[in-house]
Amino acid sequence: MDKIPFSVYDFFGYLTAGLVVVAAADFAYRNGSGLNVPLGLEATFVWLVIIYATGHIIASFSAFLWEDTLARRWLGPPEEILFLDKRSGKFREKVFSGYHRALPDETKKRVIDKAKPTGINKAGRALFYLCWAKVMQDNRVADRLNTFLNLYGFARNTSIAAAIACLILLAGALLNTRAGPDFMVPRLGWAAAALFAAVALLYRYLKFYRQYTLQVFVGYAEMA
Repeated sequence: MDKIPFSVYDFFGYLTAGLVVVAAADFAYRNGSGLNVPLGLEATFVWLVIIYATGHIIASFSAFLWEDTLARRWLGPPEEILFLDKRSGKFREKVFSGYHRALPDETKKRVIDKAKPTGINKAGRALFYLCWAKVMQDNRVADRLNTFLNLYGFARNTSIAAAIACLILLAGALLNTRAGPDFMVPRLGWAAAALFAAVALLYRYLKFYRQYTLQVFVGYAEMA
């Protein structure tokens, strides 16, 4: 009971994402009356639970949409992209050019050669799991990987939260057109800001997601 019940990722990965969506909904439909008031201990606890639970729901949705669907199925899993010999020149590779950068040929060869005695001789998920299991035995590498894990988890969840906030704010403005410009303009402005944040954080997520996998392979290549 003497420890804080929330980890760093709980705060940045769940609470922040949940707060973005709850605050957007409160501003869009209640003009901020729900959160913009002094809260007692019980009310604070209730809001904390609501925001934390909302963050978990957003995290599940972001894992499905951004990680499983966008990154792994449409763009391609980083453990395979890092070992590609050359780009195909597709549109998605131009839009997300940073995500599609491969490892140097020398590094790719060192990783594959080192893994061959285990029966793995090509890039893929099996090679990634092998390298991950090895490098996680080094506490310094493990700490660095956990940092990238927290960073890409935060960016992924908050990107989706910002996108949801954008939709909520747009709906709040368009469903209340009779309230006039004074009501609509602030919500449309915040919706535009939320959309910009969603796109920017998506690119940050892809950067950190790729970097996490890159650190696994580079760490494995450099192991004694």
